[in-house]
This record gives sequence, C-alpha cells and structure tokens, in this order.
Amino acid sequence: MSAHQFSDLDVPRGVSMMGSEASLRKILHTVQESMAGNLPEIAVMLAGGDVVGANRLLHAIKGYLPIFASDALIERVTEVEKISKAEIATTVAPLYAELAPRLEGLLGEIRDFLAQS
Repeated sequence: MSAHQFSDLDVPRGVSMMGSEASLRKILHTVQESMAGNLPEIAVMLAGGDVVGANRLLHAIKGYLPIFASDALIERVTEVEKISKAEIATTVAPLYAELAPRLEGLLGEIRDFLAQS
C-alpha cells in the first residue's frame, strides 16, 4: 500500500471498508468519473436556482464519502447537503462555493492516488 499522505482521502479507511486496495481503486475510478462531472454541475444548478438538482448530487456524494474520506469532509458535506434540502439556492450557493474547493482537492487526491502503481 502507498505511504503517500493525503488531506481528505483516507486510504486506510477505504482499504478497510472495501477489503483491499484493489477494490478501493476500483470504486475510486467510478467516483473520479462521477465527481469530475458532478462538482461543476452542482455549481451550475445552484446558479440557476435548481437547489433540488444540486441536493440530489450532493446526496450522492454524501453517500459514498464515508467509504474513503476524512471525517471532517464527510461532516461538512453532510451539513451542506442537509441545508440544501430546506433552503433556497441563494442560501446554498455560497456554502457550496466554500465547499467546492475542498471537494476539488479530494478529486485531485483521488487522481494522484490512482496514478500511483
């Protein structure tokens, strides 16, 4: 297993949850493809007032993060997703704008991890 340290990607957690590094890598390939499209899509939805659509995508992200992400990131995504269930886009958009760089960072960490052999 790689000794590389990541900020929000918790490789040991992921290996523990998935049973092996190979299984973790398999799910992370899928997550990478999904997140690469979903993160900008959430911003576009919120800019257009579609908080329901943004919530749907945030809910999906919230669902898979506990497999391999840091507790702090899981907690923050959970908070924003919960707020997006009840608030309007103008309330959720700045919260997502604050969260997005961290999710982009996680996506970068996933790409870096997958690039390692």
